[in-house]
Amino acid sequence: MARITDFKVRIGSNDEELVFNGYFTIENLYGSLVAHVIESQRVVHHKIRGKLDVKLNNTDSRKWNITKVRKYVAAGADYKDIQLHVTADSNTYIAESGISKLGHEFITSYSSAVYSSSLVYYSCKSQENWILDFTLTQGQYSYTVGTTTVEVEAGFVDENGYLNAVQNCESKGLKIRWNFSNANKEAFFEY
Repeated sequence: MARITDFKVRIGSNDEELVFNGYFTIENLYGSLVAHVIESQRVVHHKIRGKLDVKLNNTDSRKWNITKVRKYVAAGADYKDIQLHVTADSNTYIAESGISKLGHEFITSYSSAVYSSSLVYYSCKSQENWILDFTLTQGQYSYTVGTTTVEVEAGFVDENGYLNAVQNCESKGLKIRWNFSNANKEAFFEY
C-alpha cells in the first residue's frame, strides 16, 4: 500500500492548489514481472484500488475512489511490442468515482455496453534498457457529472482541424465530445 500525505499540485493557469491524501494499492495478481511479458509471453495483471481525499485551495475536501485493472501483454517478440491495457475493475464498469470540485457526484467509466474496449497503450519507443515509453493509442471512456457527459476517445491526430483516428504509435491526442442537456461540442486534446 502506498500512502499519500499532503501531496500538493499547483495548477499554473489559475494558481489553484490541490492537496491529495489517502492511499492506493497495486496488487500483482499472478506474480510475474513485466520482463516476463516478452521473455515468456506471459500476461502481467495488476489490480489497483485507492481512496483519496482531495482538498481544493485549502478549503473544501472531496473523496475519490479508484478501481482499475491493468494488464501488460505481448503483441510481438520485441520490447517495443509490449502493450498496456487499463480498464475498470468492477461489474458496474466504474473506474473512478467521487465528488467534483463543484460538489457533484462523478463517474468515470472505462468500459460498458457502449464502450467495449479498455484503454490500450503501445510501448512505441521502448528499448531493451526497460525505459518503457507508452503512447495511448486506442480506447474510450466517459466522465459523467449530473446531466453532462464527456466522452473521450484515444488515438487521434489533428490534421488541419479534421480529427483522424490512427490508433497506433502515431497517435497524438484525444477526441473529446461534451454532451450537454441542450448542445454538443467536440475538440482535440493533445497528449
